[in-house]
Amino acid sequence: MKIMNFAVAVLLLASVTFAQSIKVPKEVTAAFNKLYPTVKTVEWKKEGKSNFEAKFKENGMSTAVVFEPNGKVMETEKEVSFSVLPKSAGDYIAAHFKGYQKVKAVEITNSAGTVTYEAKVQKGKDKQELLFDKSGKFLKKTA
Repeated sequence: MKIMNFAVAVLLLASVTFAQSIKVPKEVTAAFNKLYPTVKTVEWKKEGKSNFEAKFKENGMSTAVVFEPNGKVMETEKEVSFSVLPKSAGDYIAAHFKGYQKVKAVEITNSAGTVTYEAKVQKGKDKQELLFDKSGKFLKKTA
């Protein structure tokens, strides 16, 4: 019985530890609320040493935004359908990854406004992440 009580106590302590949230600066939450006033559910986590990442759903698609502590947006990643990718990116995937399943496409915008696209494809256990510029030119494999 003592072992059972101990195990329950350990599990409760672990769940409380994992449930603790991080302290997000008011400048960051204010910037987030200004950009996404209709988003009610957001998951915050630390990104690197001092930045903060907000993950949420927008129009049914996953979105992640990285903020500096002062509230400035560093990067936005929005899940998009593969049809949003530039045609040349789709052509590249079709030519070089025949038989691969399209898993996920993401539009990435950095703080300077530069847009790139990441496409995740998979064939069996072989998973590839491909990076394209705004025009659809292949840049590199990211994983």
